[in-house]
Amino acid sequence: MAGRRVDIKTMTTSVGCLLVLATVTSASAETGWYLMFAPIDTQGVIALDRPLNTWTQIDTFATVAACQRDKARQEQEALNWVTDVQARMKPGWGKVLGDEYVAATGAWAMTARALCIASNDPRLR
Repeated sequence: MAGRRVDIKTMTTSVGCLLVLATVTSASAETGWYLMFAPIDTQGVIALDRPLNTWTQIDTFATVAACQRDKARQEQEALNWVTDVQARMKPGWGKVLGDEYVAATGAWAMTARALCIASNDPRLR
């Protein structure tokens, strides 16, 4: 039975952000799903162009819907963290909240770019 296929398309927005869009096609009841984070390169940039077999598997799910729900939950938690840090930032708070803001925005960027990938996707080999 053919597994689900995830087609990844990238595009650059007007502000230069690289977006990754995943489209799930066909169906397979026995396929599991992985929530995966892209690696970070030596300059600290999320390396979306790296092969999927170099990405980090965060969790495993029975369905793509469960994977997408968890991705959305993690992304919302990270965004809430960013919002919380922004609310606490006041002039003179200096480096402490600045470092936390960098960590929070980094976590949000990672979760926003995470992908749900079928466990039988040949790009994982």
